[in-house]
Parts: sequence; structure tokens; C-alpha cells
Amino acid sequence: MKLLNVSRKLRTKLKALTEVHKINTKHFSKRKYPLITKVCPICQTPFATEKGHPKEKSRCSHSCSNKKPHTTQSKEKLSHSLRRRLSVKCVSCDNIFEKIPSSKKICCSRSCASKYHYTQPRYQEWRRKFTINLIRQNKFGWRKRFKNELSYPENCYLKIFLDMGFERGKDFTVNHPIGNEHGGFYYLDFYFNKLKINIEIDGTQHEKPDRLKSDKNRDYVLAKKGIKIVRIKWKKISTEAGKLHIQQKISELTKLLCT
Repeated sequence: MKLLNVSRKLRTKLKALTEVHKINTKHFSKRKYPLITKVCPICQTPFATEKGHPKEKSRCSHSCSNKKPHTTQSKEKLSHSLRRRLSVKCVSCDNIFEKIPSSKKICCSRSCASKYHYTQPRYQEWRRKFTINLIRQNKFGWRKRFKNELSYPENCYLKIFLDMGFERGKDFTVNHPIGNEHGGFYYLDFYFNKLKINIEIDGTQHEKPDRLKSDKNRDYVLAKKGIKIVRIKWKKISTEAGKLHIQQKISELTKLLCT
């Protein structure tokens, strides 16, 4: 209410001043582009627009504008632009592929695009900084393994060893580091120091050719140091075959470790 009273007072003061100084205010009510009423040719709805304005409307809405009937010339122009294709050379594999003129594609496929992206200095610099940041936070490589919990198969066999009466840290260690010939370390899943036995729980990733080759080299180095390697293939214990498999392995480990 106070604002309304203030605005009324201002209006009355301005009106009095214009009358005293004889100021012509008729031009304030005039519009540069007068409002006119048109009828939409699509839906026959009347609408208001500014006559002579650069954005003077010819239809009442965007939906009606999209329903504008095309002439034969506009149809030919549109179809020609849609059919038009450019032959471009792929920057990754040098194959020729086609694209529409407005497209920014420089590679023929997603695989080529990813290969090209990985070779860019900008991406390599970002990846280097990202890796350094992970290393500083101890979240990269084997450092991450010590921070995180054991995998489900490793946890399962850890409980088995504890139930068999072995004490963690005294009778066996988890992720035990042993130096290799390259100056790095091999990390053993379960290592029984007194018996010099390494028990590895192998998932499906150990069936790949590259992993089989690296596991073979690893076993050879550990065997040179007098360590016996026992590899146990992991199977899901939710199935009957998996339950029989783990029961068989428990009996084998009992004979191996307790005799």
C-alpha cells in the first residue's frame, strides 16, 4: 500500500510539473511499430504482432510455423542439402568416409576416434596429471590394493584359513611382497612363510593369453626362490558345481598345510 501511495504521489507531481512547464507528453503513448491483429493461416487463430518490425510474425506460434507448406523450390533445396555428402579422409586410419557438410567428424568410426584421441598431447598431459594425483593419494596400482578391501574370492579363502586354525600375520600374510628380476615386486595372495607356500586365487582374468604368460614367468621366478605355488581356480559357490569344487579344494589345502 505504501508503494502504491508513493507512486500516486509521484504521478501527481510529474503531472503538475508538465502542466506548469507546458511539456508535450503525447509522444510517450506512441509506438514505433503499431500493434495489428492478424489471423494465423494454419489454425485460423487471431494474434497480435508489431507491423513493420524486423520480427513481425506471420503465424501465431512455433508449431504453426513448422507446419508451413513447402514450395517445390524449397523442397528441392531441402532434399539436396540432406542428400549432399562430403568425402573426407579419416585422420586415424586414412580411410575415406562420407559425412554431411555440417558434421564435424574427422574419424570414420568410434574406434578410430578413440585411437586418435589417445595420441593427442593434450589428452596425454591430462592423463599424466591425473595419474600423478592418484599416486599422491595412494589410489593407484598396488598401493590402492592395500587401501581397499580384499576381493570376494580372497575374503572367502581368508575365512577358510582362519577356520582351519591359522593366524593372519603369524602363520600367513596377505598380499605379501617379494622382489622380482625387474626391480619391482610380486604380491602373493596368501603366503605361508614357514612352509614357503604361495596360494593364488585365480579369476577369469588369469585365463587370458597375456596373463597366462606373465603368470608363467612369475611362477618361474618364485620357484627359483624355493617357493611352491598353488593356483586355485575360482568358481561361483552359488552353484552346486562351485560348492563341490570349493569342498575339494579345502580338503586338498588341509592335506597340504596341516601335514
